[in-house]
Amino acid sequence: MGQAMRWIGSALLLGTLPLATAGCGRSEAPPETVLVDAAEPTPRPRPPVPPPEPEPSASAEAAGHAPAGPPASIDGCCSALRAVATEADDAANKARASQAAQICASIAGLVRAGKTSRARALVQIRAAAGSAAPSACR
Repeated sequence: MGQAMRWIGSALLLGTLPLATAGCGRSEAPPETVLVDAAEPTPRPRPPVPPPEPEPSASAEAAGHAPAGPPASIDGCCSALRAVATEADDAANKARASQAAQICASIAGLVRAGKTSRARALVQIRAAAGSAAPSACR
């Protein structure tokens, strides 16, 4: 079997050799030069730029305060955490949910007062709750 494979390999190599060298003796004609009219391209119209939105003050953003607007609420998240703390089957999830519910209650006042954003508060609560965080806190 080994000699047959060598013979087939040699035959294939020798059979393709003339094909590989067939173009070596020819000289190709130089590429043709095509002249193109040098007309200027038509400029594309630019889309209108919307006016810039006013940015919140740098001092409020640096201090971590939420921008002005209606105060957000995380009360739904707090009540969902209290429910998990009382109804969870796993003791570890009960403890985490209970601790997160206490944190949530203290942060909820800051969110209502506009001293922190809802998103930042929910990050803190999810970190405390871990896997016990209900969907209302996402």
